[in-house]
Amino acid sequence: HLRGLSAVVRVGEEPDADVRLTSIEQDETGVAFSLVDRTTYRVPLLGRHNARNAAMALTVGRRMGMPTEAIAEGLAGATPPEGRLGRVRCGEIDVIHDAYNANPESMLAAIATLAGSGGDAPRRVLVLGDMLELGHASGEAHEEVLRAACGASGIELVLAVGPCMARAAGRLPHPASHAKVESIADATDAAIEAIAEHLRPGDLVLVKASRGMRLERLIDALRANSRRAEGAPAA
Repeated sequence: HLRGLSAVVRVGEEPDADVRLTSIEQDETGVAFSLVDRTTYRVPLLGRHNARNAAMALTVGRRMGMPTEAIAEGLAGATPPEGRLGRVRCGEIDVIHDAYNANPESMLAAIATLAGSGGDAPRRVLVLGDMLELGHASGEAHEEVLRAACGASGIELVLAVGPCMARAAGRLPHPASHAKVESIADATDAAIEAIAEHLRPGDLVLVKASRGMRLERLIDALRANSRRAEGAPAA
């Protein structure tokens, strides 16, 4: 039992939140945020949503009596789990690897993360694989995600990978919007290699899908291409 801990503590940007975030800034290495008490923190995780997650963690730390300096140090040293918005360099291509799992909410967060990233990258590419186990809501959910991807400013190309994504892409209204959309109906090894060949040096690529799609194969293919380009064994 934690003495003095309320049954519910609301954390967020809403005016009535108990722990209110007043600003969030995202760059290529993570997010920085401020609270209404004018304290500021930084966490080296991509995505604005991770500011809210970090604020929840620090709220628990405060309730446990941790000093502010220790909380800030802990947040600054956080590392993402494998496949959860981690940044990977594959030769001359930057990949944001988020292929561990996917649902509509996390897909929308990933799209916003890529739209808010990029810096000097000449092209931002979104590789979206199927979201599995959604049942009767699958068609509508995939269409919602693709509409959001097409409407996100700064994303130039969306690759819709898998039968569900491909069907949703075929139902998109035309003209699309900011991004060009290409669909790949089957996530075979050959298709993954073709996607790797389609990407260009300097691209910033976000890869997002349910675990069963195994889209991390794209990172393996890009690394193999990079080794071949450097004259090293592909291994």
